[in-house]
Amino acid sequence: MNFIKGVGIDITKIPRFTRLINQKYFQNFLNKALHPKEIEEFHRLKTIELQSKYLASRWSYKEALVKATGNKKIIFSKVYLKKNEQGKPFIAFENDYVEEHKDINDISNKTHVSISHEDDTSIAIVIIERNNNI
Repeated sequence: MNFIKGVGIDITKIPRFTRLINQKYFQNFLNKALHPKEIEEFHRLKTIELQSKYLASRWSYKEALVKATGNKKIIFSKVYLKKNEQGKPFIAFENDYVEEHKDINDISNKTHVSISHEDDTSIAIVIIERNNNI
């Protein structure tokens, strides 16, 4: 039987990221906030509106992950979303990051994430399971 180990939720205003895109330090922000795979995906988006929604949603799920784990030292650029065969998103970590942080390995296969946006708001929830015997 599995139980919930942690739940995190975060809500973000999308216009905050629209303004950020035009700042001179924006590339530094991208490198710290997004995984290289996410940066590639970001650059494939054609409009500032889509890019802003993308950034807000990625920021939200990473903040929700921090809340769910209680670990404020998670390095955002080492975390990214993948999708399983059914298209369901899950959180993945860089291999070297998992090796350095064994506690992350315990949650990498037991996370559930959902992201949504409406109007000028993005929201994400992360739920982490734990086994009954832990």
